[in-house]
Amino acid sequence: MEQSKKPKESDKRIVGIKLFGIISLIFIIVLAFSENNPINDYFKESKAWRNASKINTYDSYQIFITNFNKGKKIPEAKKRQEELVWLQAKQARNIKSVDHYQYMYGNGKYAKESIILKDSIIWDSLSNTIYTINNYLQNYPMGQFINQAKLKISELRNKSTFKDSRDGKTYRYVKIGNQTWMAQNLDFVTDAGNWCYENNVDNGGVYGRLYTWEVSTKACPSGWHLPSDAEWSELTSYLGGDHVAGDKLKEIDTTHWSSPNSKATNESGFEALPGGFLVDRSAYNNQPNIQFQSIGKMSIWWSSNTYSGDYAYDRSITNYLANVRRTIDPKTVGLSVRCVKD
Repeated sequence: MEQSKKPKESDKRIVGIKLFGIISLIFIIVLAFSENNPINDYFKESKAWRNASKINTYDSYQIFITNFNKGKKIPEAKKRQEELVWLQAKQARNIKSVDHYQYMYGNGKYAKESIILKDSIIWDSLSNTIYTINNYLQNYPMGQFINQAKLKISELRNKSTFKDSRDGKTYRYVKIGNQTWMAQNLDFVTDAGNWCYENNVDNGGVYGRLYTWEVSTKACPSGWHLPSDAEWSELTSYLGGDHVAGDKLKEIDTTHWSSPNSKATNESGFEALPGGFLVDRSAYNNQPNIQFQSIGKMSIWWSSNTYSGDYAYDRSITNYLANVRRTIDPKTVGLSVRCVKD
């Protein structure tokens, strides 16, 4: 019998190679249908990324991020989301859209640009009044329009004047909300019922005169009138309420106001000065007894509304409180007058 031939070494290698190929093919087929196939995941992620990029919206990238939260394109997806939110803010050019960007990406790529854009939007939206521009100065002390704001306030104060035809005196005025107020206390001499503090005319030139209520109701120049209780309330409400309006009305520093007056801003442009008040106690002892009090510390202005027969409403502010007080006083006392435009 013939002996069987032994397989050659080369034949063994061929068989081995074929067997390896078959096993590899089987592995690839099994892997292709496996859920944890990295190759399959790669192609899925690539396809999803192409779709997200083609749609190119915040939501399309968010869907990609949700489905492939460990994918290689996640940083790029988040970067494009921020770019889209910022682009929307620039195109919309309103506070809401910029605030939305800053809320989502506080220290993001466009953080500085968003601050500049918001500042510009606010500046462009300001009405041409001392109050609104002063408010900008208070809220944005590092804003890019600080110098323009200061110049604008100076221009408005110089232009906003009128002359009392009765005596030729010139008064500044300021628009606050829907009202126009004198920015100085009245200094008009009537026949009776008015005084300069301590009877010094220099005080009258700075702080205005003090009037009894009856005289005050007729003292304002033509086109102006003594404000009603409701008009005073409208003013303080516009400035944020009685509890804060005082500091917004008062002249700053202690040139005229006594210390502390530390939180006064005069952001309204009202420039309230502390003219004090006068009490006539002559009726109590049947002899002249006029007392001047609280210059530098307090200002009290009449309203046109009567509380009762002998009393009327007024408003007062002091050097140490931020509020405006609604009070009543006898009609015979001497108080300051601020006129409001008809």
